[in-house]
Amino acid sequence: MKAADFEARYLRVDEDGDWVMNSLPCPFLALDTNKCTIYEYAPKACRQFPHTDHPNMKSILPLTETNVRHCPAVYEMVERMKLSADI
Repeated sequence: MKAADFEARYLRVDEDGDWVMNSLPCPFLALDTNKCTIYEYAPKACRQFPHTDHPNMKSILPLTETNVRHCPAVYEMVERMKLSADI
């Protein structure tokens, strides 16, 4: 598939000007296993999602806040981090 065809079929530009998937959950997510079906070809940002192991979490707090609102797994990880930090 050509890049332009992929963009037209699966992506959109969000309010921040970033390319994002045009549907949720991701069409490449196998719902029965909750695993990416194209992981080895996925963009770096997808492979690193939900970015909770970023070396400088403070620098990506706005991204984490967005991910918490859209992804139950990120919400759960952040809640666990808050508990372990005694916040």
